[in-house]
Amino acid sequence: MSQEELAERASLSARAISDLERGVKRTPRRDTVQLLVEALELSGDARTAFVTAAREPAARRTPKQAGRLQVAVEGAPMHPHSSIPPAAIQTTPAPPPAGGFLGAVPEGSLIGREAEFSAILAGIEAVIQGSGQLLVVVGEPGVGKTRISQEATLACRDRGFVVATGRCYEPHQSVPYYPFLEALSSLYGAAPDPVRAQVPTRWPHLMRLLPDQPSGALPATGASPQEEQQRLFWAVTGFLQAISETAPVALLLDDLHWADDASLELLQHLARHTRAHRVLLLGTYRDVEVGRQHRLGSALRDLERERLVERIPVRRLGHEGTVRLIADRMGQDLSDEFTELVYRHTDGHPLFVQEVLRTLIERGDVYRRDGHWESREIADIGVPESVRATIADRASRLSERAQGALREASVLGQAFDFEDLQAIAGLSEDELEAALEEALAAGLVYESGDRYVFNHALTQQALYAELSKRRRSRLHLAAGKRLNGWRSPSGGDGRRSWRGTSGREAPPGGRFATPSSPVTTPRRCTPPRMPRGTTGRRWNWRGRSTTGTARRASSRSSAGLCG
Repeated sequence: MSQEELAERASLSARAISDLERGVKRTPRRDTVQLLVEALELSGDARTAFVTAAREPAARRTPKQAGRLQVAVEGAPMHPHSSIPPAAIQTTPAPPPAGGFLGAVPEGSLIGREAEFSAILAGIEAVIQGSGQLLVVVGEPGVGKTRISQEATLACRDRGFVVATGRCYEPHQSVPYYPFLEALSSLYGAAPDPVRAQVPTRWPHLMRLLPDQPSGALPATGASPQEEQQRLFWAVTGFLQAISETAPVALLLDDLHWADDASLELLQHLARHTRAHRVLLLGTYRDVEVGRQHRLGSALRDLERERLVERIPVRRLGHEGTVRLIADRMGQDLSDEFTELVYRHTDGHPLFVQEVLRTLIERGDVYRRDGHWESREIADIGVPESVRATIADRASRLSERAQGALREASVLGQAFDFEDLQAIAGLSEDELEAALEEALAAGLVYESGDRYVFNHALTQQALYAELSKRRRSRLHLAAGKRLNGWRSPSGGDGRRSWRGTSGREAPPGGRFATPSSPVTTPRRCTPPRMPRGTTGRRWNWRGRSTTGTARRASSRSSAGLCG
């Protein structure tokens, strides 16, 4: 049956049939699919398979699903990336693999990123209209930068872009143009034949960045290394501009904080010279890895001054977003008590949420019964091994002194005072300041008022778990002595409780919590403190003297005080 015959039978246009077959429509209307099912007189397994394949975007279809559609709709061969004329495509590209890396088809839905994705879609639409864009997606490790970039990749493919991706890796930071080697090879393979045929003569320097193609020896010109680099930059730019005359181009680069200097210079050059072309440049990077002296930070500041880049920050999910993520990954809604426990433990960090769910399933705390997930009463979640490894990797970049200071700080809970840590760590003021500055730069702690707070409860717990039992006991003993031996500068009885709102004596060690009984401190919230030089007076959390309400305030958690 031809496309025209099927269109007439289903009361649809021939173009609608072609768009469905080629995957131009990312999510076809259900009534359209139903009309086709009835026109093809499908039933049983064949009906189910057809509906599943028809509702799947072309970029996500397996070869088997693509075959089912082609068998059901006999007509012209399918080309999933239809913006390139069929004559320019040698073979039908294989669908991308599924996975968690840029260039792969994502697993699961994109949750809680409506605002961020809308900003990306606006950039994509601007490119389609002829205005080149550079977007950078920024956030902490595991927060979902790559995931939202995967969604951007699908959106570009659905709109007929020629898409190429490249990734940076820490071990390859010294390899010039490393992410472009992968991306440009992909672009070269997807380029229309006429453009590809011009590469050796029109952009011969580009061949240096195509590892799968014989580059040959370029004629000696006597040019300096800087001049040769500029010729390479202009060759890459011209190649992208030429492809963009046929179809919009999307070049996506992951983990730019590990990019080599040459790659960053090339990215800047492309951003400056593709503004009038249909070229989308999108990169991701970890903000905690990029300080003011980092080469990427400097490059982005230059581009921001020229208004050539848009940053899209990705932050942790709120409570509602975490609940939706749990429901999506589990395939059903779970109890409020369970989702609250997971949110409280993970603070909405998407990677941690998924790893905690996986751990709870492996432990049997969450299990299936009659086709539904149920959970046992969970007293303690603990730190999943994958999360522990991630945190350990980040901490390992610090000096031994800084790592040791953080482990000892973990005994004090998620939030701690400089003086308390110095008392148990045995470091001088200068040594401890240097250690904490390292931790601040790495994003493992942040400052809240005059206190330090671990960036995540799981970070504190993972570091605490690295301490030996003997060392934990010694540190808890030192912490207890510090607590019960504290005196105010005025000589009064200034011993204080953990919350610092009462002059009463605290039990030994009561102020310093372990992960099994944590004292939680909300992010960006200063816990109550007792002003120095006071004796038996009651103080509220803002440091003002109180009367009748002080006793109630002193028993409240900082979460309650901060609303």
